[in-house]
Amino acid sequence: MKNFLRAKSISNGLVRLLDDFCSIHNLKSPFDPEIIKKDSISFEQWLNAVSFIQDQYSKGCFCMDVAKLIHPSYIGIHGYLNSSSINLMEVFKSFSKYVSLWFNFTPVQIEFNNQYTTLSWENSSYLKTGHFLEESRISEELITLIFISHFSQLVYPEKILIEKIDVMFSENKCCDFHFKYNINYNCERNKIYFNNKILKYKINSFDQYLNMLLKNQIEFVYTSTPAKDFFIEELNQNIIKAIKANKPNVPYVATQMGLSVRVLQNKLKYYETSFIDQLCFIRKNLAFK
Repeated sequence: MKNFLRAKSISNGLVRLLDDFCSIHNLKSPFDPEIIKKDSISFEQWLNAVSFIQDQYSKGCFCMDVAKLIHPSYIGIHGYLNSSSINLMEVFKSFSKYVSLWFNFTPVQIEFNNQYTTLSWENSSYLKTGHFLEESRISEELITLIFISHFSQLVYPEKILIEKIDVMFSENKCCDFHFKYNINYNCERNKIYFNNKILKYKINSFDQYLNMLLKNQIEFVYTSTPAKDFFIEELNQNIIKAIKANKPNVPYVATQMGLSVRVLQNKLKYYETSFIDQLCFIRKNLAFK
């Protein structure tokens, strides 16, 4: 059975982003040449890397300064798809689907209402067992700022209007990120609230023909990517909730996931694990919290 952190992956592009940041600022990179050649790294490696680099960096806000460097080349095909779209509305409509190609952490949701467009995600289940808290806080700040910086670059010189940001962590006053935005702490989900005015912003590099080609290509890449990690993550999230509700059993978890017991058992068999294996692993991690 996969470890929580090793089931998640970060694309080679974001590895290169951190490595290039180290080169620019004369910092020691946490990655050797062989790691940089790989398609992705585990989330455990990512957490250790961002913490390692931040510990060396004393010139400013580490997360904000890394996010400023983001470019479609670091994001990959999804970045180029966004760059060829007509406006931010089109970018947001597909963002939650394809973000896992370069940041396979936890499912991202996009919601539209009359007041805001929100982009949100939960912290992963491993974090609820009390592991890698500080490293995860750094990573959450970084990915939030990478999202914002990417959208900003697509529509520059237009300004991305953010009404507020909800974060699941406690307040950290050591980073400019926490002074620049209206932030609510200790929330149930990480959520960025965008003013709906930005949806009409035009993308500077809109290319209709390129966009059509990239849509076909990215869909092929997406459908070729195994769905196992997100299923295991959703299962783990619900097992943790079941433990807290004192109902750690298959029928309860299946109901919470909107599945029948039979379908859940079949999925577990398909993914070569079992409910007992997952439950025991989570309880073991919770015991070391």
